[in-house]
Amino acid sequence: MSQNKILAFNWKTNPISFAQALGLFKSYKSQFELLENWDQIVFPPFVYLYSLMGIVKRGEINATLGAQDISEFDSGAHTAQVSGPMIADLGCKYVLIGHSETRSEFLTTSFDTAHKIEAALRNQLLPLLCVGFEPQIDGENINFEELKEQIVTAFEPNVEDLNKLDEIIIAYEPTWAIGTGKTPTVKVIEKVIDFVLNTIETNFGKEISQKTRVLYGGSVNETNIAEFAKSDKIAGFLIGGASLDPQKVGNIANSLI
Repeated sequence: MSQNKILAFNWKTNPISFAQALGLFKSYKSQFELLENWDQIVFPPFVYLYSLMGIVKRGEINATLGAQDISEFDSGAHTAQVSGPMIADLGCKYVLIGHSETRSEFLTTSFDTAHKIEAALRNQLLPLLCVGFEPQIDGENINFEELKEQIVTAFEPNVEDLNKLDEIIIAYEPTWAIGTGKTPTVKVIEKVIDFVLNTIETNFGKEISQKTRVLYGGSVNETNIAEFAKSDKIAGFLIGGASLDPQKVGNIANSLI
């Protein structure tokens, strides 16, 4: 398992043109070079993956690309789906699964995430499972039952294949924090991480728990990331809005040096 922490950028449905996407991606180059002890993953929209992967393969930027979602089907009559073989063929290594926006907008269930994880593993892609779709607006109130359901339902059918991985990645993203500028305290995040790892150990064994890394996401920016990064339990960050601003990305990088 890599000892580096992870800095992942989720562009969501941004930017609106390839020229902007290209400029944004290239602006990361100097910032990523500063972060020797961090692994950088970028999740752009599907339509930009092929061209941006060319930049990565030419060694012009030190980053890994991932897809924002995956179909549970490898092929067939599934209009608008993007399959695992397609994503893997592009050279991607990671895929986001179960992001709160896909859960809410496309009614993705924990059973769906289980099928998507299976599809990712079947195609040698590393799933980054997002959990934390709780409705509370108070950071001290954590819906542990829902967190447990999301993890156990998604992992249980895939436990044998997950056991073969060198590392497993989960991102905790409380819904109330995404895009709001509000975040839980480090203490609360660490409490959730402990619960996630204990849940995995109880249900799937210590070996899987020990190789699981938990990221935090939800209004992470240049003003709070340095404080979060002091925690040994937080294995990295999944960053949304701030990833679209080169100056903010630069400030984030400088905060982590």
